[in-house]
Amino acid sequence: MMIALVIVAVTVSSALLAAGMWAAWRETERAERDPRYKRKILLRLSLLYIGCAAFGIAEVVSGREPKQSLLGLPIAAVLAWAYLRAATRMKVPPA
Repeated sequence: MMIALVIVAVTVSSALLAAGMWAAWRETERAERDPRYKRKILLRLSLLYIGCAAFGIAEVVSGREPKQSLLGLPIAAVLAWAYLRAATRMKVPPA
């Protein structure tokens, strides 16, 4: 019974991983063809890092999280800055 459960779990997780990789591949192909779509992805990623940083700061200010959780804040700030910079430098053809 345990062997059958492991086989089923590995098969299902492999199928989910394959579906996720297929979707990532399609998204990458579209981003290479369409600069607007690539810019949108970069902006979304930068906003994600900015939002997570703001949430982390709010949690520390409210006292629910320790101050040590702000140690990763510079990394998030650098990533958000890099994504925003890449998005603003991207040349998008006029509509």
